[in-house]
Amino acid sequence: MIATHVCEVLRGTTTDAYGDEADTDTVVAADVLVSIIEGRKGQQVYASQSEMQRKPVEGRTTSTREFTGRARPGTDIRVGDRLRAYRVRDQGSVSIYLVEATYGAAGSPFGLPDLRMELRLIDN
Repeated sequence: MIATHVCEVLRGTTTDAYGDEADTDTVVAADVLVSIIEGRKGQQVYASQSEMQRKPVEGRTTSTREFTGRARPGTDIRVGDRLRAYRVRDQGSVSIYLVEATYGAAGSPFGLPDLRMELRLIDN
């Protein structure tokens, strides 16, 4: 795995003044090296391509960008966490990804497999 981003893992929620659940920016891990590429496993995605999704609650169709992430084995990243990601070569640009799924690849005879994640860009 070649890391493309240095991430902070954000976890937790709170209740806002209106009684709604809101994400907190509690950092549970810092300086986590992650490889993030656009597209999901088995998909060929080009930089300008995205997936259209119908959002019935919002009553509109929106464009989403999906990504695959990989981290070192044993990294504590869970479904529902958010990754505040800084590019390795450009620390000025920050993106936030939602972890939608995590997978441990099939066992490797050469050591532990990387943690694979399905990510969705939620703030750029």
